[in-house]
Amino acid sequence: MSPNYFPPVYPDVALYNWTLLTNTNKTIIIKIESLDLTKSVNDVCENYLRFSSNLESKSPTIEEYCAAPWPKYIHHQSSNLMIEFRSTRYGPNEPYSKFRLGYSLYIDEAAIQFQSKQEHTTNQLLNNTDLWAPAQKIVHLTCGYKGILVLNSTTITWSRSNLILGEFKPPKPANSQNPSPSYNLTSYSNNGVGLIISFLTNYNQYHCNITTPGQEISLLVNVVARSDYQLQIVAPYSATESKRFILQCIATYKFGGPSSNVNFVWYRMDRQPQRLGDNDPNISINTKGTSSFLNITQIRPAASNNREVTFRCVYQGDEGNRDARHNVYIRPPQDQTFTCPAINNDQFWPETPVGSVVYVTCKPNTIGNVTRSCYFNSSKSKAEWGPISTIHCISRPFWNLLREAANLNTTNNKATSILIQLQALTNPVTGQNLSSGDILASNSILRMVMITSNNQSDLTDETYEFIKIASNLMDLKNRNQWSEIQKEQPGTTELNQILGQYLKRIETNNEDVAIFSDNIAIELKMISSDTNQSYSFPGQTFVSASNPSLKASLNSQNLTWLNGNKITLPASVFQ
Repeated sequence: MSPNYFPPVYPDVALYNWTLLTNTNKTIIIKIESLDLTKSVNDVCENYLRFSSNLESKSPTIEEYCAAPWPKYIHHQSSNLMIEFRSTRYGPNEPYSKFRLGYSLYIDEAAIQFQSKQEHTTNQLLNNTDLWAPAQKIVHLTCGYKGILVLNSTTITWSRSNLILGEFKPPKPANSQNPSPSYNLTSYSNNGVGLIISFLTNYNQYHCNITTPGQEISLLVNVVARSDYQLQIVAPYSATESKRFILQCIATYKFGGPSSNVNFVWYRMDRQPQRLGDNDPNISINTKGTSSFLNITQIRPAASNNREVTFRCVYQGDEGNRDARHNVYIRPPQDQTFTCPAINNDQFWPETPVGSVVYVTCKPNTIGNVTRSCYFNSSKSKAEWGPISTIHCISRPFWNLLREAANLNTTNNKATSILIQLQALTNPVTGQNLSSGDILASNSILRMVMITSNNQSDLTDETYEFIKIASNLMDLKNRNQWSEIQKEQPGTTELNQILGQYLKRIETNNEDVAIFSDNIAIELKMISSDTNQSYSFPGQTFVSASNPSLKASLNSQNLTWLNGNKITLPASVFQ
């Protein structure tokens, strides 16, 4: 006979009965650890293991098993459970039937203790959910059960990811499998049994397993950060002595957002760090949300021979402190003829010498910096501010798409999804008004898609989305934005180059392809250098990028803007 099985040697024809009883209001659960019965004959179970309860009622519960499959657990809503085992063995060469069961009181959901208690907080119940935990705080996680007797052979195990941290087998104390100063295990056995793990915030997945002879309970909690953020100081890198100077400290959230408990602290880092704003009439600090302004009425160096000053901003957020530093060179007082005066309207532009460029944070809900240069107007013999450039200010939806496009590669390419979102954002009818920075961000996204796209054997949804986006960007609605861009960058030339490079990746199998949209008409045509053939554009029939099943002739209403715009390339161009 197999060891550790029941029954041991028994007669060829045997019938055994057991009854499990509890005098509490709890029920019984059985775990089938192994079951090996001879197979049924003609679907009749001559050997079986039967579980019965509530036999005295009109609706008894009966389960009978003689062959696979069978459940892992048997749980009846009853305080008594009858087990019946029958075996018939017809010859000495026929194997014995055998089984092994484990049983205990059933631990229901109301009895399970799975909760957290952080410093200065009340208990929080967990149900396989995310648990937000502030950085650098002690977290206590409790796992166990209460309200019933401690069950024999109970084991409670804590693990982090796949690493077992420790276990508790009452009445022995908790045992750490991998002792570490980063966490501590504490067991308790009053009014139930449990194992508490305490640790300094470690963002990870924590598992607790409660095992009894009849039951296995697996619980999970993800200890996560509510938010994550980075800090930067935006201000000029030079200032004029005794003039007004403003620095802005910005906390940018990668995800999540601030609570009501965040705070900014400013320091000037001379020989001894000095906290700013404490009863200093020369300094005012204005903090709102995730931005803080340090306004210095008259900025001065620490000494005449040391004109470089470092400012430090500390953001005290939910996930711990972040800090940023900014160095400023303080110039001696200058001739006002060669200095642009400080201006404070929608944005503050500090006093700036001729030839310098000032960077100021973009308006809310946009990412980047506004720039403005100070130049000398020779006709007026004085310094003047140049126009404000916003081409580096990007709206947050475009910024998010730009970050997503930066992760594109040839094996994990989500280009079509990105292009569909970008097409909706740039749509001149239903989309938002675009800034110059949004247009440049769109150019960058299209370039990233072009670089990571594989060669295409046919026109795809991605191709049509790409063309529609280029058409959206060239809409007359964006004319002023392109004019601003072209003061510093190539503008539409770059967009056309990206579009041309992308279209080269399309293999048309020597078939002519002509596509039109509201602002673009494209024709792909193979011309052999041996045919001595010239080329004229546009052709006569085009396919709509918005609706590929729609074909339009050159004289149709959709293409009237092409009339009179004819290009002819002589055959010599292709030789």
